[in-house]
Amino acid sequence: MQPQQAASYYYLALIARDQGQDAEAIEKLQSLLKQYPEHAPSCEALGELLMRARQYPEAESNLKKAVHLDPKSVKANYQLGLLLSRMGQKEEADKQLALAKSLRVEDEKTSHLQLRLLDPEQ
Repeated sequence: MQPQQAASYYYLALIARDQGQDAEAIEKLQSLLKQYPEHAPSCEALGELLMRARQYPEAESNLKKAVHLDPKSVKANYQLGLLLSRMGQKEEADKQLALAKSLRVEDEKTSHLQLRLLDPEQ
């Protein structure tokens, strides 16, 4: 009903991924990114799928783009760290994984603060 909405195509790709249809999910995400090249969640999901398919250069490109578009994304930074590790770039991988860990800690603190604001009696 809303063909210009990127999220619906993104979620269809995730459904295909979750059903074990990685090739279809990759195709859907690549198509989506042709129309919406700045959609960070799609770059991250595509990078993760390409890493699973051992298409490391393409995975790296997509994960780096996801991190560039959303530098505070824990998942994109973590996935990039895993990929770099698989590619034998240990020093870069360690830096990326440390960054992902610090972002996760920051997220947890922010989430806890938001809960306290909602329920000040905690």
